Formats: sequence, structure tokens, C-alpha cells
Amino acid sequence: MISGKNKTRRIYIRVTEKDYEKILQKADGKLSAFCRSCILAEINPLQEEKYWKELLYQIRKIGVNINQVAARINAGHLFSNDEKRLQDEMEKIERLLLTIGTKGETNGAK
Repeated sequence: MISGKNKTRRIYIRVTEKDYEKILQKADGKLSAFCRSCILAEINPLQEEKYWKELLYQIRKIGVNINQVAARINAGHLFSNDEKRLQDEMEKIERLLLTIGTKGETNGAK
């Protein structure tokens, strides 16, 4: 963000009184600077939400696959490819966990 430039354009948004109070509290007395910082941030909340929803979907699918293999094992109907399938699913989980760790670090969480 370049400072020292004249800011001549205005953006108007509508918020509830409750949201306005929350925003003021977070802005710590610098409402314009706070709003600019949030809007111009590298992280897009809408893209973040899509990312996490897709990640949760993938985790659910992996869980279903693992449960299917476990059910067959418990029923005594082990297929020859079950061990490989279980290993593949565990590797997917490891990759997803690495993705989560990397994503968290880029968002400032560790």
C-alpha cells in the first residue's frame, strides 16, 4: 500500500450498528486505514472459505474410504488391494495436513 498519495475516491458500505461497533473496535481509531488494510489484504476471505470447504470435503471422502476398508477387515472380507488402498488414503491425509500447515503459516498462524 502506497502512503502519502492523495486519497480522492470514496467507497460507501452499509453495516448494522452492531457491526459498526465491532469494526470501530478493531480499527483502534483508524477506521479508513483499517478498512483499506482489510480490503487490500493478500488474503481473500471468499477464496479462503472455498479452500477450506474443499479441504473438508476431501477429508470426508478419505474418511469414508478408510471406513469401508475397516468394515471389510472387521467382517473378515479383506481384499488384496485393501492394504494398498489404506496406505494411499493415509498418504492423502499426510498431504492434506501438510497443505493445512502451509496454508496456516502463510496466513500468520503457526
